[in-house]
Amino acid sequence: MNVPPSLKPVSKYIKRAEDIEKEKSNPSSRLVAYYCYKYALDKVVEITKTDSDASIREFLLNSLLPAVEDRKRALSPPPSPSSDASTVESYALNIFAIAARDDANQSTSKITAKVYYSAGVVLEVLEQFGEPSADVSRIYE
Repeated sequence: MNVPPSLKPVSKYIKRAEDIEKEKSNPSSRLVAYYCYKYALDKVVEITKTDSDASIREFLLNSLLPAVEDRKRALSPPPSPSSDASTVESYALNIFAIAARDDANQSTSKITAKVYYSAGVVLEVLEQFGEPSADVSRIYE
C-alpha cells in the first residue's frame, strides 16, 4: 500500500499488517492484520479532522478504507472486538516473548530489535480495545 509521506506515523501499522498477512502458519494472523489495518484507519480518520490535505483523504477513501472493508468481509466469523481483543493481545505477547527470550539468553541482534519493534506496534494496536490487560501493563512498566 502506497502511504502518503504525511501519514508516516501511521505507516508502521499498515506495514505490520502487510507483514502479518504473509504469515500463513498462524491461524490468527488474518484477524490480527485486520485490526492493524483498522487501527491505521482510525488514526487516519483522526488526522483528517485537522488536516485537509487532499492526498490523505484520497488515500483514506481509495486505498485504506477499501482494504479494511475487504479484509473484514474475508474474515469468518466476522470481527467481534469484544472477543478478538484476547487474540490480538496473545499474538502481541507471543512476539514480545520471543524477543524477551533472546534478550534473556543474551543472544540479541538486529532481528531481536525488529521483533521488539513489531511487538510494540501490535501492542499499540491493542489501544482500540480499551484499557490494557495486566499482562500488557507489565510490559509497559
